[in-house]
Amino acid sequence: MDANNFSSTLLVVLHIIFAVLWFAYPLGMVRIVRQSLSSGRPAFLSACQENERRLRNSNIAGTLTVLLGVHLISQNLGGFSEATPNFHMAFGLGVLLLLYGFLFLRSQAGKITAIAQDEQADLNTSASLIKRYAMFSGIQHGMWLVLLVLMYKERF
Repeated sequence: MDANNFSSTLLVVLHIIFAVLWFAYPLGMVRIVRQSLSSGRPAFLSACQENERRLRNSNIAGTLTVLLGVHLISQNLGGFSEATPNFHMAFGLGVLLLLYGFLFLRSQAGKITAIAQDEQADLNTSASLIKRYAMFSGIQHGMWLVLLVLMYKERF
């Protein structure tokens, strides 16, 4: 294995690791936030802060995944003009997923955390926000399924 092939393989491995982190960081957080609601304000606030931390880390991993994807398409496939249509669709969906995480999931999590931090707020008012957050999270997982099918369609 020459040095160029090794560095290319290493970048593919890093791309996959960042994609796994992007997907896995927020998994299960809706359930944890929902369950902590009945445990009182300190537990709810702690779960909300952990959720925001995981979303922040997820978005960092997502940004690195997309940037590495651009580099890999440019380096290994000869650029976007040489890439197959499924790579174009997967890249577009990846960017959409990244924006979706920044715009919808982070903002919804921020609203829930603001209620948890407000000592005068009734925690039960966050139940509808948690349901909406769960819906946004489910949509994101559906988009991930499509993305994975697009990326690995030609490999099987």
